[in-house]
Amino acid sequence: MGSGDSVVDIAGTASGTTFALSGGLGDDTFHVAALPSSSLIIDGEAHSDTVNIVGTGIDDHFEIQGPRIGTEDGAIILHNIESSSLDAEAGADEIRIQGRAGTDEVFNLIADGTPDSGRLVLLNQLTLDFTNVEMTDVAGNSSDHDRAEIYGTKGLQNNKLPNLMMTQFAFGRCYLHAGSTDH
Repeated sequence: MGSGDSVVDIAGTASGTTFALSGGLGDDTFHVAALPSSSLIIDGEAHSDTVNIVGTGIDDHFEIQGPRIGTEDGAIILHNIESSSLDAEAGADEIRIQGRAGTDEVFNLIADGTPDSGRLVLLNQLTLDFTNVEMTDVAGNSSDHDRAEIYGTKGLQNNKLPNLMMTQFAFGRCYLHAGSTDH
């Protein structure tokens, strides 16, 4: 793209291909309106770049591993993106967060006061605000020093994260910060 601010709407990708987009020097926004059926690599490059991902009207399953968001048929891989969001839309939707082998990671899940919504922060890898996600599954690696931190909301009555499951409970440490969003 150029040196200015760009807005890119992505309506899908061809099956079996890898499609790469680079943002350039401006503050760029990428809208992924249809989940890819192959690999979609988005590199924001310089400045402040945003990616907005929209799920389908059926049950979506997303597997997150580092900066990679796997979908049923493909993956979205984010580099140099400062802000990202996922609206899973209708259906019984799930995010599975899987630790990367050989990498010590910190998984932060933060409630935002709206049911089935929150924020996932994988330090130095991905920050993802999500809505309409009914299940969240976090799996660390037993051979790494992974750490999970779960934050409630301060002063809000509804601090429900999506149904949270922690499988392969192999975290070196797990912290629950009820009633606090200080992270």
